[in-house]
Amino acid sequence: VTEALVQASAAKTAVTESAAANGGLSNVTEANSGFSFAGTDYVASIDIADGGVIDIVTQSTGAATQPSIRLTPTQANANDPITWACTLVAGETKHVPATCRNAAASSWAASAAAMRSI
Repeated sequence: VTEALVQASAAKTAVTESAAANGGLSNVTEANSGFSFAGTDYVASIDIADGGVIDIVTQSTGAATQPSIRLTPTQANANDPITWACTLVAGETKHVPATCRNAAASSWAASAAAMRSI
């Protein structure tokens, strides 16, 4: 799961740049983000949906259900910074950072800090 969050950094950058170039998050699409991901041994897919939402699906983790995580961007207006929330979509909470375990979105910054402490 750590690799998945690291690999998603490029997708986050693509969303941020697309939002800046296209007038905000509401105008971000997979096509205009320019992002593509071929997969790795442990990350099956990273996809950008409309609005910049990033869905991450893992593979070969050893978990009964492969963890899937969603990163959801928010931005008050096109000139404000983007903040990220991390939520668990599938899998068991014990396989993801604590900040992604709640049904309510958690801050990406806290998730990144948790990953650095592993």
